[in-house]
Amino acid sequence: MWPFLGSSACCSVQVCRTPEQVAANGLLASQAPSLSSSPAKRGAVSSTSSPVAAHPGADAVGSKVSPLPLSTKEVDKLHSVETASIASTTKNSTSRSAYSAASSVGSEFINEQIPRHQRDVAKIQSQMKSFVKGMVRGREMNVISVDGQLRACTCSFDRKLRNYNIVISKETRSIPLSKFREVFQAVEPEDIATPLDELCATFVLDSGECLSFRFKDVPERENFAMCLQIIVDGHQ
Repeated sequence: MWPFLGSSACCSVQVCRTPEQVAANGLLASQAPSLSSSPAKRGAVSSTSSPVAAHPGADAVGSKVSPLPLSTKEVDKLHSVETASIASTTKNSTSRSAYSAASSVGSEFINEQIPRHQRDVAKIQSQMKSFVKGMVRGREMNVISVDGQLRACTCSFDRKLRNYNIVISKETRSIPLSKFREVFQAVEPEDIATPLDELCATFVLDSGECLSFRFKDVPERENFAMCLQIIVDGHQ
């Protein structure tokens, strides 16, 4: 039956139910838990909100799930995993440090084995350039006689660097650089009659003759002997 309440009022529809339907609905209502029966059953539903049927898993989803307690064995296992990660990083870092240290030691060893004039090529080239330029122009030096007296002289190279020229009292002696055998420093060679000291440099000719010169200091002596030896080696 669908009764009409009036044309001027809002429409309202009411379903007429049979007595069997009313009884069935009453039975279901008595068996279903009331949402407003107790606060515990209401759960997280607010008292101001309209009653809504809660899903069985709503409490679990809405609230934080507390972590399950781990056993001692599981905790130790977790710590082992974390320690292993840190140890792996530390080990890799240690390996890199060891490699870097080994590389540094290797470089130092190689540098010790390489002759000094090979490590300082640029410096040697600069010294050689100055030495050759000075010797081509002529260099004032002191030659030592067998009795130990110093005599002033002028030493020079020809422009093709083939001869070593010595001028003493306007007398010139020209010695081919190919005749030079070796250049000694300080008190060597020890088996010659000329008295030598730390400021001396002596070159030996292939005939066995020795000519010794004395310098004002050790660095000048070292520079002269080194540069002359390089030129002599180039003529061998």
